[in-house]
Amino acid sequence: SRSASGGSEWSPAAGEQVVAVVGCLGGAGASTVALGLATSAGSARVVECCTVATSGLAGASSAELGITADGWVQGSREEVLIERRSDRIEGPSRCPAPTATTVPLTILDCAWDVDLLTADAGWLGTTVREARVVVAVTRPTIPGLRRLEAALALLGAPRTLAVVVGIEKRWPKPVEQALGPYARELRAAGRLVG
Repeated sequence: SRSASGGSEWSPAAGEQVVAVVGCLGGAGASTVALGLATSAGSARVVECCTVATSGLAGASSAELGITADGWVQGSREEVLIERRSDRIEGPSRCPAPTATTVPLTILDCAWDVDLLTADAGWLGTTVREARVVVAVTRPTIPGLRRLEAALALLGAPRTLAVVVGIEKRWPKPVEQALGPYARELRAAGRLVG
């Protein structure tokens, strides 16, 4: 059904687990992390929640499966079902709800700014706010870690895991010093990984 903001309502199926993956900044690698999580889980799907122009998964499928009646382009890569949009979406509240599935794990690849997602009144914002697990993805730069800290404040550090894409085993000293209190807390708990 349509909500007042223009997006659809959505609830996971019985037994369907949902993990939201958010990028702290553009090009952080959130789509790659989302696809990696789904691939490691086996039977899973990635639902890319963004407008067609910002798709990070357009070339990820090894087989195209067609377009659903509600406009989701479906593809597969091994056991992973990939769903992405072929149209322009004006914002997170306008993102159509995912199709129904029997897959036990859905990874939502959320390409909108975290502040827009957490304030969104549609199904996507609600899901990001209520998900048991949110994965925040960033780059090992000072701006990347500042955006991570802001994202952790908005998402709530206790339910968030953080992935820093492209970090070496040894963190550069300026990057290490840029870790904020939430990121340090996650790192101490083993929930900030490279």
